[in-house]
Amino acid sequence: GSLLDLSSLQTLDAGFNDGSGLVRVHSVTVSDDATLDLSGLTSTIAPVRDEDRLDILVDGTGVMDVSSLATISGSGRTHVEVSSAGNLELPALQTVEQATLAVSGGSTLSAAGSSWTYSSTGLLIGNFPLLSASGAGSLLDLSSLQTLDAGFNDGSGLVRVHSVTVSDDATLDLSGLIDTIAPVRDEDRLDILVDGTGVMDVSSLATIGGSGRTHIEVSSAGNLQLPALQTVGQATFQVSDGSTLSATGDPWTYASTGLIGNFLLFSATGTGSLLDLSSLQSLDAGFNDGSALVRVHTVRVSDKAMLDLSGLTSVTGPVRDEDRLDFVVDDGTLVINEMSDVTSGGPVQLLLNDPG
Repeated sequence: GSLLDLSSLQTLDAGFNDGSGLVRVHSVTVSDDATLDLSGLTSTIAPVRDEDRLDILVDGTGVMDVSSLATISGSGRTHVEVSSAGNLELPALQTVEQATLAVSGGSTLSAAGSSWTYSSTGLLIGNFPLLSASGAGSLLDLSSLQTLDAGFNDGSGLVRVHSVTVSDDATLDLSGLIDTIAPVRDEDRLDILVDGTGVMDVSSLATIGGSGRTHIEVSSAGNLQLPALQTVGQATFQVSDGSTLSATGDPWTYASTGLIGNFLLFSATGTGSLLDLSSLQSLDAGFNDGSALVRVHTVRVSDKAMLDLSGLTSVTGPVRDEDRLDFVVDDGTLVINEMSDVTSGGPVQLLLNDPG
């Protein structure tokens, strides 16, 4: 029956700067059947440094009213987490920056009001789980989110990853998501990961963009459908362990021209695994690394998996003749009906190691 009624509070500014690399956290929490009324709150501001956090935590039977919260901002991180079968509604969101959202233990976090946008471009130092849902019955309902911008630039050669994950019978609803933007540098990544019985709805996702890499992976007999794809740039697709990733809607195009290095573009491995890209029409691997180093982009199917490229008609290989685009079949099945147009400076090779 505890009640903390701060319903007239409009702005919560936790924008401290400790001037150090130590992790320090300011938190807002509710638990154990208590109520925290923040119904007038419209904006929150996170710490200045991205190793520090503002935590907003709902545990179990605690009730937090943030029904007017429209803006989550700041150069550091805001972490919003619901656990132990808790519930949190964010119906008024408009702009979210540098936030991580997580549900577990059968909890629900819903931001399904008007359309809103998300950016993690200010999260530079470290690997960040941007959106995460795990545990049976857990639901992260972000069905009104339209754009996910992970276009950070850390200015270094270190590999840093922002991730979107679902696992263990949880559901992540991104059904309104139209486009994603990857990091600026090609050693950094935006990971979209479906593990096992997790369910991710990205049924409106049309554009995967950015100059860095987006990695989409389905593992442990999971399933992911991408029916609305139109344009994909600098992405890698991977299935394993009997999983399925399907992008079989209208015809779409793919380019890896911005990936300067050795990259496994499409990979299917393991008995029963299916990477169904049968609506893909053109594959452009026409990168130019500006050097004499040998770099290879690879399409691989192995270990009794299937990779369906039956709609592929146009392939462009690397610009320089020491670089390659390899199609590798190693005890798997690759379906290609007709490639009528192959353009390349470097070789485009089909390698049959142990054909299935």
